[in-house]
Amino acid sequence: MRTRREGGAPAAPVLPPSANRGQLGVRLALAAAGVAALAVGAWSAWQHLLPAWWPVLRWAAGGVLVHDLLLAPLALLLGVLVLPRVPPAWRDPLRGALLGLATAAVLLLPLLQSPARRWNATILPTPGWVSVLVAVLVPVAGALLAVALGRRRASRSR
Repeated sequence: MRTRREGGAPAAPVLPPSANRGQLGVRLALAAAGVAALAVGAWSAWQHLLPAWWPVLRWAAGGVLVHDLLLAPLALLLGVLVLPRVPPAWRDPLRGALLGLATAAVLLLPLLQSPARRWNATILPTPGWVSVLVAVLVPVAGALLAVALGRRRASRSR
């Protein structure tokens, strides 16, 4: 078995032909199982998602549009206009809080559209306004805590 190329550079070991045949069989079996799983997934999607293709397409396109037309430009504007004017100790916590708030805004949008019609106590055990309040307060509290801990750590190191 050869393990070095010409010039001394290490190379992958060369296996005997019998080992290659065994690997080929395993690879073909795994490939067949993968193709079968893809076929089952495609058939399931055809049976279950095709009747509801329009809402799925609208949801996917809406997510792309919200990101590309609203969230990304807003993040760029905040990064260019706001963050340079903020004290350095507040910059990273502010970035984290804004990211958390943007994520919460996207995820809570369906809840806010029609809360009475979408209410399901087994999925969302609290009223919608409580969920929105918690989703807004957690990133803000996290940012304030990060600033406080950063100041405390800075005062200890002096």
